[in-house]
Amino acid sequence: MRIALAGEALIDFTGSGMTFQGHCGGSPLNSAVACARLGQPTAHITQLSTDLFGEQLLRHMLDNGIDTRFVLRSDDPTTVAFVERGPQTNRYAFYSLGSADSRWAPEPLPRLPESCRFLHFGSISLLQDPAARRITEFVAATPPMPGNASSSSTPTCG
Repeated sequence: MRIALAGEALIDFTGSGMTFQGHCGGSPLNSAVACARLGQPTAHITQLSTDLFGEQLLRHMLDNGIDTRFVLRSDDPTTVAFVERGPQTNRYAFYSLGSADSRWAPEPLPRLPESCRFLHFGSISLLQDPAARRITEFVAATPPMPGNASSSSTPTCG
């Protein structure tokens, strides 16, 4: 694995009015899919629900070649987001309280392999504990990566 992304994986319901279509999403997951599709060995670090949306998210990761060794499972529900597309702007509504990804709190924290050169973390996962606290602790506990390695985040204001 060369790239690791930590944070939410959710279902985005996009549409207008009361007509919505579900899509696998979340900033870290979308980035992981893009990296994997570009041929980079990529892992996602998150917690998925065992509900029907969590199963869909896991299948999406596997179908896109994402390494899921750091994906935990939980009976808590999947985070869902509604995106209403307008002519000038979009409106968002996130439902993540008590969700699987917001409750990510592994003991012990994962250890990235030496092959990892880039760690990205974020975005709405940094808004709720315990995930926000554990992601911050995970990043702080991750030793410096060798070579031209770096870490970055996607801050989200709530």
